[in-house]
Amino acid sequence: MAEAAGAASGSPHPASSGQQQQQQWSSDEAGDEGGHGGPPGALGSPVHQFSPGHQPQQQQAGQEDGQRTMEHDQLDHGAFEEQQVQQDYDRIDEGADDGSADAAAAEQQRRLNELEAQLRLPDAVMEPGIMDRLRDYVMANGHPQAAVEHLTDSYVGYAQMASLVCRWLKMVEEDDVPASTAAIPGVSAAAGAVSPADGNTAAGGRGQAAAGRELDEPFYLRQLAKERFDPHYFATVFTSGGSGAPQWLSGLIAEPEGRSLVYELAGKYKNSLLLNFAIHKILMQPGREKEVAAVGASLTGYFGVFHRLMAAKLREAAAAGDEQALEALTRSLKEDACASQHTYVHAQQVLGELARHPHGARFRRLSQELEEHAAALHGPLVWKMRQWFVEPGQPEQHYTVAGLLSDVLASSVSGAPPASEMGKLYRLYWPQEQGQQPPPIAFLRHPRVFDVLLQGLFNPARQLQPETVQAYSGLLALAAAADDRRQLPGGSGAATAAAPGSDGDAQEQQQQQQQQQPQDGGGGGELDLSAVAATRAALESAAELAQRVMQDQKSRPEDLETAAAVLEYPCCAAGLLRALGAQLTRPEYWQTAYHLLKSPPFLSILSLLVPRQPALHDSLLRLLGGALGALGNSNHDMAKGFLSIAVQLVSAGRVFEVLRWAEEWKQRADPSLVRHLVFGILEVSAPPYSPDFAGSMLRIMMSAGIRRQRLSTRDWAIKALLDEFSAACAQVQFKPPLSAREAQFLQDISADRPPGY
Repeated sequence: MAEAAGAASGSPHPASSGQQQQQQWSSDEAGDEGGHGGPPGALGSPVHQFSPGHQPQQQQAGQEDGQRTMEHDQLDHGAFEEQQVQQDYDRIDEGADDGSADAAAAEQQRRLNELEAQLRLPDAVMEPGIMDRLRDYVMANGHPQAAVEHLTDSYVGYAQMASLVCRWLKMVEEDDVPASTAAIPGVSAAAGAVSPADGNTAAGGRGQAAAGRELDEPFYLRQLAKERFDPHYFATVFTSGGSGAPQWLSGLIAEPEGRSLVYELAGKYKNSLLLNFAIHKILMQPGREKEVAAVGASLTGYFGVFHRLMAAKLREAAAAGDEQALEALTRSLKEDACASQHTYVHAQQVLGELARHPHGARFRRLSQELEEHAAALHGPLVWKMRQWFVEPGQPEQHYTVAGLLSDVLASSVSGAPPASEMGKLYRLYWPQEQGQQPPPIAFLRHPRVFDVLLQGLFNPARQLQPETVQAYSGLLALAAAADDRRQLPGGSGAATAAAPGSDGDAQEQQQQQQQQQPQDGGGGGELDLSAVAATRAALESAAELAQRVMQDQKSRPEDLETAAAVLEYPCCAAGLLRALGAQLTRPEYWQTAYHLLKSPPFLSILSLLVPRQPALHDSLLRLLGGALGALGNSNHDMAKGFLSIAVQLVSAGRVFEVLRWAEEWKQRADPSLVRHLVFGILEVSAPPYSPDFAGSMLRIMMSAGIRRQRLSTRDWAIKALLDEFSAACAQVQFKPPLSAREAQFLQDISADRPPGY
């Protein structure tokens, strides 16, 4: 029954041995009772035949036992299946754990191999991050003893070898390098880097030593730092959560070499917060401002640094006692302020505020020179920006004039300004209505504005309309002769502003306006126009004279009288000088103009100018140099006329200015012209001579090829000049002493020559 139940239930497992014994025992008992071996209750069995009453009960009991046995078998079979499934899951988990452990061990071994490879690199022990690598190696289950062995085995000593070679080079080059090429510490340390033009490399030895830079460890460390510095690595050090400035920064800027490296990197990476912070820390150290200022414009990209350096230079400019110191500060300030637009605007704002003080004339000059320098670098945009710097709180008329002048100056870069703009400006300064006050004259007295007005009026190449001449002459006369002591609104400083009427009797209008009180100009003060009318008339006469003197015509007596009269006015003399220079310094003029006169009218004008306008001597000397350069050697008579003007300047006291110009001009001039200049200067000079004068004249005479034996008996005057010069030079203490060639030259031109000469 049990087997039948197991088969019916689909179980693959056989019945247990106890159940088999029970079935066998029941079968035997049934066989004994029935005499048959078949199963109890089978049809045709003796049980059914002889025991009809007992047979159903016995059959029912057997069925119940079989049912219970089958249920026990099913329970045992389910428990067995659950046990088998759990064992399968345990085996799967054990396999997964074994796989993860193997992967982790493999990754750890790979990391350990990488660290060992890094430790085996040449000179790994010298690397900056070696301590971190050792720590990682030990944490990766590496043996410390093995790490020490790797580091010692991989040590080569390249750095020490380089140091040894540097010391050898220093010993070898010590006797070959001049003292003047010694390494300069600090700011100029990088200046000694090897120049490619020298044709020397790191192995060149002598070329590098001669370049003026000592080959030592700091030099190569600087080169390495400049090659590998990346500002992005330090971009977040000062942000929220950043690490702040590195600890090594303080030690770096404490040494001259370190500060020099910071300056170089700051000039290359202008937006680095770390380098900006480092420069500010350097400036906090006493006495470092001059060192930072000596670096130049490369650090002006840092606005804070620029402001501190500019403030220091302005303090020095205010206390400067001589012109040379002020010029040096001005050059430095112009270089720094013109590095960017925002530095230029900031500098002009500061200078404008300083110029409004009672003693601010020096800062006004600095502002004007800075503006001129910036315009030369960046063009008309600088003049357009000029209207930004008008003092705030002024009448609207002031801003209108500032805007007009900005447009005029910007347009003058490419040519003459439009006549319409000049007309507007003229009507503002010469109002038609009586009692209307003009803007401040200070706007017209800007050097560039004055220069544009002169250039517009004194231009022989242009034929101006009468109204244009009137506008230029009126504005120039106001700028040159009006005395306006009116105060700007608020009393912030003096402002020059004057405007006479445009028509009628000029003298009467001047008297009327002198009695009028300013309306738009602000608080009290006087307006003196007494010299404006005469200056305006002289300007118009000088403009007409500039057109006539360029013609090849003999000077009329009235022209010379007019010239002598107008040259008494500095603005007229400057205008004539500009008009003559615009023509005489052009090579094209001498190629097309024919001058048959040995002394053209313009030479007479220049000769009359010398004693009347000493302030224009430098401009006149530049004109002479430009005219001689444009003329060349084509017309010696004309060239000698210009050289006579140079000799006249020597007589007027411009000795060394003319000599400096002559030493530069003699290199490209005809020797005969140089000799003409030399004899002219000797004629107006007299002993005793200063060493500078005698030395300069000696160099010029030698380049001119002056030889006493070439002079004829008719040149007795020239011989007398040479004798006087050589005798006077014998009493001069030359420093440094004359060379053998110079001493021999003096002996050759002297009358006291050795016998048999």
